[in-house]
Amino acid sequence: MLAKMIGDQQNLAWLFIRLAFGLVFMAYGYGHITGMERYIQTHTMSGIPSPDISAPIVAWLEFLGGIAAVLGLFTRYVGGLLAITMIVAIFAARLPFALNPPTAPQGMTQQQPVTDIFGLIHSFPLELSLCLMGVALLLAGAGKSSFDHFLFKGKV
Repeated sequence: MLAKMIGDQQNLAWLFIRLAFGLVFMAYGYGHITGMERYIQTHTMSGIPSPDISAPIVAWLEFLGGIAAVLGLFTRYVGGLLAITMIVAIFAARLPFALNPPTAPQGMTQQQPVTDIFGLIHSFPLELSLCLMGVALLLAGAGKSSFDHFLFKGKV
């Protein structure tokens, strides 16, 4: 019954997914660009190679990729690239700290290592969600309400 009332709204659904995906990446990218020294330190502590080069590239990719996702421009490429950045974030930054938390300062409660799948997922829900949205955009494209559709007739 609900499906009859709403009808086929796949393009609107893809627009909402692009908006959520793109706006989050725009916000994070902007924060990383304006706080580049701290972002470089994050890359350094996470063991990401060449943090002086990788951090600015990722920050600008997040910001410009977020804009492109909102517009639906080169959406498959942007979705794939940003999904890769989330995979790196999960494995380089989130997962190591979840499995082996740093020692808490004196007087603070020591965080226990995660030991089950739900605890692991709880350690990186935003990164996992953004990664899966990126993969969905890579596989399905932007939909009809996008620059991709108008410029490339859905062939991108």
